[in-house]
Amino acid sequence: MRTLQRFFWTLVITSVATTCATLANAQSTGPQTAIVGSWMGTAGGGDRVLASFTADGIAFGSVQGQISLRFPSLTTPHGAWTYLGGRQFTSTNVGLLYDLQTGKYQGFVKIRVLLTVSEDGDQVSGTDKVQIFDADGNLVNTFPQGGVHYTRIKVEPFN
Repeated sequence: MRTLQRFFWTLVITSVATTCATLANAQSTGPQTAIVGSWMGTAGGGDRVLASFTADGIAFGSVQGQISLRFPSLTTPHGAWTYLGGRQFTSTNVGLLYDLQTGKYQGFVKIRVLLTVSEDGDQVSGTDKVQIFDADGNLVNTFPQGGVHYTRIKVEPFN
């Protein structure tokens, strides 16, 4: 009985994953949704980044070093993206800053990126601008624009 249940759930999970991948592929066939998917690359400062863009305009990601004992930690940034025309997109994401030891809110980070998807749809390049705000919402620092580069994460055969 347990083997049958395990098989059933494996089948369900595999079917859902396949359906999601198929839907994402179908939705990303036009230029206005070429950004849809998940990407790995580097941010303007050279840190490694994981970024995802959904078909309904939601953006989120993670960056190397977002959890720190020495500096304020950063939640996963969330935001929105929009199509600008051609192969260009822009995204604005916000992450909360907090003290890892106490959990105390320390402000937020706003990350804006201007991105261009390559003709083959597998690379993204562009620039980012990062702003840090204190707990009262005052702008504390702006980091200069830097070059970003991402590579699309693709489904690979399991075997």
